[in-house]
Amino acid sequence: MNKFEQEIEAYLNGEMTTDESKVFEQKISSDPKAQKEFELYREMNIIFDDTDWAITDASTQHSKIKEHETFLKSRKGKTVAAHIQNAEKQYFKFYSKNKNRRYYYAAAIAAMLIFGFFTFSKLSTSTDHQNLYATYSDWSDLPSLTLRDGHNNLTEAEKLFRQKKYSDALTIFQKYQTENSTIINWQVIVYTSISQLETDQTGLAIANFTKLKNSNSLDANRAYWYLALAYLKVNQLEKAIQELKVLSKNPSYFNHNNGVKLLKEIE
Repeated sequence: MNKFEQEIEAYLNGEMTTDESKVFEQKISSDPKAQKEFELYREMNIIFDDTDWAITDASTQHSKIKEHETFLKSRKGKTVAAHIQNAEKQYFKFYSKNKNRRYYYAAAIAAMLIFGFFTFSKLSTSTDHQNLYATYSDWSDLPSLTLRDGHNNLTEAEKLFRQKKYSDALTIFQKYQTENSTIINWQVIVYTSISQLETDQTGLAIANFTKLKNSNSLDANRAYWYLALAYLKVNQLEKAIQELKVLSKNPSYFNHNNGVKLLKEIE
């Protein structure tokens, strides 16, 4: 450990007198290289100590730093830190415990932390989109098939759909369409597509919703809302936003208000 590192250790550990601290602070404030070295050493000291995460006062107003700080203080952030700390302890178990040895591996450890942050951030974002899908995927406003078609099988399929037995309902809907291939019943197609969406056949659902959007059906504008939800479910955010932008510009379209609200939440 060189002299400057010894001074950093003494300063961080509160081992300097008031006058010594003032001299040290003057040294790092007048030397950019020394200041950079001190900041890096201090960050590593924070990572490997069992104290709370900290950031400098000057950076607390920066939105990105606030986001990082929130993550680091979260359960997921602490999990990442715990893994890093454990790996470090295993690596250095045969070596001196002086923190200067850790300093030389600061860049590698920092890279691991950044990787962990973005990995968990991505997972967290995906989870948020799934939560939004669950919140907005309310199918209770679908028109009843019983009122539109006296077909007993459709009545049974709708009953299963309302009970969220989507796989069973889908079997009946698809059978109906096979037996009535010369007739396009867009209501049945909507029920079919939503059933596909809820059984993770999202590609088929999107294809059917796209056909509905391009049709001459009175229900065509419903497709913008359904497509937005489908894209949201599979984390294709840009495509979901495109559908919602069209929906938000047309007040007469199905679920316009929810479309405006959802767009604000994900943009």
